Amino acid sequence: MQSASRIGIALSIASLALGAAACGSSDSSSNASGSSGGGGGKSSPKEGVTSNTINYGLIYDQTGPQTASQTPFAHGFMTQIDKANDAGGINGRKIKLVLGDEKGQVPDGIAAYKKMVSQTPVVGITGINSSSIQEAALPLIEKDNMPFVGPQSTVKEGLVPVHKSVFYIVPPYADQVDVLLGYEQKALNKPKPKVGIFRLTASSGIEVGDLVKAAVKKEGGSVVADQQMDVTATSADAQAQKLVSAHPDFIVVHSAPTQSAALLKSMQKLGSKIPLISTFAGGGPLPYAAVPASVGSTFQYTAPTSPSDIKTDGQAQMEADASKYGYSKDVTDSAYAIGYISGLTVVNALENAGKDLTRESLISGLEKIDNLDTGGISEPVSYSATDHVGLSATRPYKYNYSTKKFEAIGEFSDYTSYITHAYGG
Repeated sequence: MQSASRIGIALSIASLALGAAACGSSDSSSNASGSSGGGGGKSSPKEGVTSNTINYGLIYDQTGPQTASQTPFAHGFMTQIDKANDAGGINGRKIKLVLGDEKGQVPDGIAAYKKMVSQTPVVGITGINSSSIQEAALPLIEKDNMPFVGPQSTVKEGLVPVHKSVFYIVPPYADQVDVLLGYEQKALNKPKPKVGIFRLTASSGIEVGDLVKAAVKKEGGSVVADQQMDVTATSADAQAQKLVSAHPDFIVVHSAPTQSAALLKSMQKLGSKIPLISTFAGGGPLPYAAVPASVGSTFQYTAPTSPSDIKTDGQAQMEADASKYGYSKDVTDSAYAIGYISGLTVVNALENAGKDLTRESLISGLEKIDNLDTGGISEPVSYSATDHVGLSATRPYKYNYSTKKFEAIGEFSDYTSYITHAYGG
């Protein structure tokens, strides 16, 4: 999910930094840092590690077209870093977040990454959520062997083949497509469905479109309409008209939340009741807030994490943490939950890496994560030397306008039989 073209353009350095407690500061790193006495093992200043601090990078869209989904993600991640620092840090070191603004543009995202490799060095990076920016950054990440953990979107090139330093948490789009197609076919009793596609003009949009077409063809169905929308566009009227006129059984959506909202508004104008189901990228509160219940009830999305409305021990803890660190408004968003789990994963990996912290030992620390318990927010997170897909299980969600709460449709285990693990996991 993103707005930048796959074709790189001339790079310009742009990296904004914010305070971890509130986006908007001009500081170059998180105010959640601070220092700690006591040794933390060997220092690796060229990799962002000193005797009492750990520099860790977080790159996301702070000022571009995808702030609506990427900011809650960042806040979820920051929550776990604040929490770890309040508990004393990692092996005597406090974590300093070095923040970069990708702005939804390839040049800005690459510039932010390059700065974190050497100019303001970090031991690892999370974010680079926009798929085309991530695709452009992957060759550099692989060349530098930079630990890259838990971005908000996945890119096939980062999964196949497995690269030593790239660790995902959000399930691959192949797994997401398996679940959303399997669910809709069963729910609608359409074994050979006619499917419409609404997708971003982005690397992930191309990937999801190809996956849907291949899966529908395999089932003997057909894709009757395939419409694209740029992330900066504000109206989906033209795309909606073409989708509705094709009379699909349902529509697969892959977009940012703002584009999902635009599509729903356009479907409302047309009086359409065609079911829509989105990948993780297009879900969350924003689309449902844009339209009345009569329209929003046609829309569902899949996600590997549950917002705080679905009560488990993990959700209760997440809600308490969000309140403590000032992010209560984000906690009902699945994007916040993804950031929260990504932060939990990074903290555990830093602990696993030991006192002599380097990029290499952080990679080893990530590969030691096995069945990391999230308290029911998601299935457990696991990695190994040959498997860097942290989560594969995902399920559909809907919004109940009467209770004003999100609801899960079944359990994660109800959908595992649909997943073919095309990219591993």
